[in-house]
Amino acid sequence: MASADTMTLHVRRLPGVASLARAVQHLAAAVETFGTRSSDALDRIEMEIEPLDIMAWVASQQPGQRTMFRNREGSLEMASLGCLFAAPSLEDARVQRLLEQEPPIFPRMHEPASPFLVTSCVFDADAPITGVWSAFGAMRVSLPLIEVRRMRTVTTLAVHVNGDPSRSLDALRALRQPTSVQRVALRLESDSDPSHWARMVDAALDAIVSRRLDKVVVARTRRYRAVNAIDPMALLMSLRSAANDVFQIAVEAAPGSSFVSITPERLFKRKGRVVHTEAIAGTCPRGPDMAADAWLASRLLASAKNRLEHDLVLERIKAVLVPWSDQLDAEPTPGIVRLAHVQHLMTSVSARMSDDVRDSALLAALHPTPAVCGTPTEAARAFIAAHEGDHRGLYAGVVGLVSASRSDFAVGIRSALVHGDQAVAFGGAGIVRGSEADAEWLETARKMESFDAVS
Repeated sequence: MASADTMTLHVRRLPGVASLARAVQHLAAAVETFGTRSSDALDRIEMEIEPLDIMAWVASQQPGQRTMFRNREGSLEMASLGCLFAAPSLEDARVQRLLEQEPPIFPRMHEPASPFLVTSCVFDADAPITGVWSAFGAMRVSLPLIEVRRMRTVTTLAVHVNGDPSRSLDALRALRQPTSVQRVALRLESDSDPSHWARMVDAALDAIVSRRLDKVVVARTRRYRAVNAIDPMALLMSLRSAANDVFQIAVEAAPGSSFVSITPERLFKRKGRVVHTEAIAGTCPRGPDMAADAWLASRLLASAKNRLEHDLVLERIKAVLVPWSDQLDAEPTPGIVRLAHVQHLMTSVSARMSDDVRDSALLAALHPTPAVCGTPTEAARAFIAAHEGDHRGLYAGVVGLVSASRSDFAVGIRSALVHGDQAVAFGGAGIVRGSEADAEWLETARKMESFDAVS
């Protein structure tokens, strides 16, 4: 890979709109004209293609380093294959050099044709990472070899090239056309121990009464098994029918080791200097009809316990953003966000950031939020490490896309670790004064119902 100080990004847009197969041929022909490229140059060649089901496309590719990211609004969707380079941090000099360079805006494109860096970081980078999670690392920032991206109504296929172009050319030639993807069927194999859960919640309440904690989010797991090895992209396709208005994410660290999430929670998104984030905390079930939904939501809004849980998240967000922003706006009262099985309190926050504030600083300051960890942060994180036992990995961690012009980071809840023919789903609940172990157990069960429905 190029040295950090000299790497220069070159972006080329091939003319016209082509089928996927024709675009692959055009991109391969363009790469074939390269000799061995200077290590100082990073080339991105892209072409607009006819619309396609991006998730089905990536599910049809060879297992390996595949990723899928669809934002909650559905305005940005990207699948990627392979890795041209990877870094352990957004502060890496190569990453920063790439993010400093803003390519042109091509016709029909609403934004610059910036490469997206796929970024993931675990819930607790200081805890030892063992077992299947070790394939993911504490944090990883990677530039894919191949990507298919849809922004609004424009879909593009792109290839990245640095140095010897043969890797990029081989990746293009290995691409498959989308095929029918077999639906994943899971069966519940085991659940958490309810007695351990009750002891953990009681310990959390003792810590809150003694004022060592204001809130802590504790989690449990359910284990599922399939007849054959689980393809994470196929699992995500099976989940998406119940995944309206959520992020749809799959990260494949290696064949057989993946993370899948249909999360409603955004850490933050940035466009230029403007950052949008939100507090999501406080939960109740969905009702059988709209009237019941509304009644349950009214009780949620009136619940002192849930409002406390929500307000702790909101106040932390404000405390982080105010020193870095020229202007900050937050909704005066929380609203309701409805998901397939639960409803949450949500308050949106927007801020115009100072020129020198980077995504890396925002990520470090905001993550983990009280919505997935607790407050005070370090005391809550220490409680989680002492009482949950297993490493959370990317559960309650962060997965996102980063470019020079924009970024979008999701918090990896409503998620599962996929390993071979097994999927381990996670569900968490925020413990504050007034929490009850039985009620929180039921809440976590509702949060994992999407995986129960994959059968």
